Amino acid sequence: MAVPESDKGARRCSKCFDMVDPEQNPCLDIACPLRDGPDSEDSAIYPELARANLHRIHGEYREAADVCRKILRTYPGNLTAHTLMGDIAAEDGQLNEATEWYELALDLEPDRVPERRKLESVRRRLGEQEAAATAEQLGIPTQAPRARLFAISTVAFVALVGVGGFFLNDFVRSRTAPVSVIRTPITVQSPAPTGSVSGEEAIAKNPATGTAETTPSAPSPGAAAALPDTDVEVLGGIRARVEGGDQVLAALADPRNGNITITVNAQGVDPRRVATDLGMAVLDAFPTAMQVTVRVSEAGRLALVADVLREDVRAAREQNNQAGQSGDAGTPREQAVLREEWTPQVQPTPAPSR
Repeated sequence: MAVPESDKGARRCSKCFDMVDPEQNPCLDIACPLRDGPDSEDSAIYPELARANLHRIHGEYREAADVCRKILRTYPGNLTAHTLMGDIAAEDGQLNEATEWYELALDLEPDRVPERRKLESVRRRLGEQEAAATAEQLGIPTQAPRARLFAISTVAFVALVGVGGFFLNDFVRSRTAPVSVIRTPITVQSPAPTGSVSGEEAIAKNPATGTAETTPSAPSPGAAAALPDTDVEVLGGIRARVEGGDQVLAALADPRNGNITITVNAQGVDPRRVATDLGMAVLDAFPTAMQVTVRVSEAGRLALVADVLREDVRAAREQNNQAGQSGDAGTPREQAVLREEWTPQVQPTPAPSR
């Protein structure tokens, strides 16, 4: 069958299914993927994407999802809308739905690293939920107090059996072993002079005074107290629900106001960027926390301490959304959300009032 002269060089549009010449006769549908120019897909839907993301930031998940569905009805192949739908579902606790949206986004662009990381994070959270549900069905203690009580009981039982076996063995040997007489004289060492230190202390000579000084030795690792249950739960929640949460070494929850303090390992990464990213992510994961204090460690040394406030994060996101709509670069996130910064060279200075 001969191809009409008018259709030579034309392509079939996946939106309207007409034969379209991209150079001479573009499709009149604004959603046509072959259409080019000022009414392209990105410029047409950017304000709607920004509005959906603003709803998500404010916790208005239903409104945000409605805007994204409206976008996808016109632009079913838009990667950003698919990813945003996954973010909305993940924050709303709909993990299975979030998994489906991230998989659809990766079907569009399989090499996208951010979407793949988000998909892995959601799958990890699903696995933890399934493990917790299985443990509850089997009657295995999952909460920290019950687990600790179970462990202490087990250790006490083992210790009791060991002590009983030791005394029983000693009693049997004493009844069966022959009696021996020690005839070698015993030399008793003289007691240590007054002022001497025990084996747990070290003696050091002060080079300035020439006198001996005692320095207590470092406590053994077993002497450290166990972490409170709330801190263990917060640390586990951060590592499970926050992207990059595996960098967090410790987490402290303030029971008075719900604020959180985290210590982060940032070897080879800009400490201010790490503090900004993780501070904002922890606030998103814990809605009751109004402030996150981030302590950044590099090679075992404290490199940065800063506060991230929820009100600053909300204001910075709204400002960046408005700047993006107007074409401005906006204020750098670190400058907008980090307060009371401290570094080894610079002492902390209060942030200017906003």
